Amino acid sequence: LMGHYLIDEPDLPSQWGGAPVSQATVESLAKYSKSLWPSLPTLVMARARWLAASSITYTYLDAAWGQYSAQKGVLST
Repeated sequence: LMGHYLIDEPDLPSQWGGAPVSQATVESLAKYSKSLWPSLPTLVMARARWLAASSITYTYLDAAWGQYSAQKGVLST
């Protein structure tokens, strides 16, 4: 396995019944994953700004990425 993909877009309320999943919950998911598979990297698809907006220190979450969407506007060169 390359990594454990924990959750997709926790910052989008529309994906989670009208309320976003908190950054602390994402870190808790990563902690639980590490209790099962200590050496397996934990991954989340979330905006970097959203992750950074929390005052928590990510100890168990190893990596995150964002994906461009046309809804975010036109890319220019």
